[in-house]
Amino acid sequence: MRVFITATDTDAGKTYVTAGLTRQLIDLGVRARALKPVCCGRGPGELNADVRALLEAQGWDEAAAGRVNLHDFPDFSAPAVAAARAGARIELDGLARWCEAAAQGASLTLIEGVGGLMVPLARNLLVADWLAAMPDARVLLVARARLGGINHALLTLKALEAMGRAPDWVVVNDADGAGEAMVEGVAGAMRPFLHPETRLLTLCHAARTGYATSNMVADLAAGMAEELRMRVLIVEDEEPIQGILSTFVTKYAAEKGEKAEIRVLGDPVQALFELTPAGGGYDVVLMDVRMPKLTGDEIYNSMLYVSPEALGRVLFVTSYRQDLEERFPGRQLNILDKPFRYPQLSGMLDAITGA
Repeated sequence: MRVFITATDTDAGKTYVTAGLTRQLIDLGVRARALKPVCCGRGPGELNADVRALLEAQGWDEAAAGRVNLHDFPDFSAPAVAAARAGARIELDGLARWCEAAAQGASLTLIEGVGGLMVPLARNLLVADWLAAMPDARVLLVARARLGGINHALLTLKALEAMGRAPDWVVVNDADGAGEAMVEGVAGAMRPFLHPETRLLTLCHAARTGYATSNMVADLAAGMAEELRMRVLIVEDEEPIQGILSTFVTKYAAEKGEKAEIRVLGDPVQALFELTPAGGGYDVVLMDVRMPKLTGDEIYNSMLYVSPEALGRVLFVTSYRQDLEERFPGRQLNILDKPFRYPQLSGMLDAITGA
């Protein structure tokens, strides 16, 4: 699962909520990852405060900053401006692919945005465009409880709805210490405009820095953990093998405390269209090699050009290892030889998911 965390305003408390959720999820045994791909503002030679908070939440030191952050600009300004002053430019494709790669091995990834939805990342590129490039990501909106906060909150909700991305969660945060009445006022004003399935939560008397430790955050983390799904695509034309793989994957996910969301495709052409846009959002792809109409190695070769970040999640299940090694000499491939037993598949899945 991927969750994109955006806000109604700068300093609304995105990092505060993200860090708190990350700590709670890790305590629950979830393979959680928190990312802050774009950040602006730091002193010379210093580490950005948001990046530091997310590193600490994951028990990492400063040397791991590159695992949390891609673009770190010193200027305290909008990303498009800060990047230009640093002689850099944020590219949407590179940003989306970095997020995909940085999430490898995690069952739940929290991706913290920068500012609000309409913040410019580059010319003609907004945070909203970044979110649109991750259609599988769920949305958590942090609303800042302050004078004028209702207007910002409702405008952000309208923008998300126009994108077809109504938030899954809304957290109204007392980032300015305005008090419970202000928090409840903003939450109450938002409630009639929320999607029926959106969960509305409040954080009162919260700080802008550090990490959230309230019961609300603990409950939210527990709810996210309960919803975790291991998304698996099986590309196999033989029904008996489809059944065996489905059974084994279900067992594997249960052992990891997750539920398996399995899609089985016997038509490799359909699988090609499913996989070429960013790997289809699957955690693992189990793929046969010799199939009618299109072979597994041909699908893999297409992915090399359009979704290379997803290749590490492909596990070939085949009796034709030699075909693959001849087609892709020197490339590290995940191959499970037929016939196989559950422990062999489980070990390969551990390697791919980082379990």
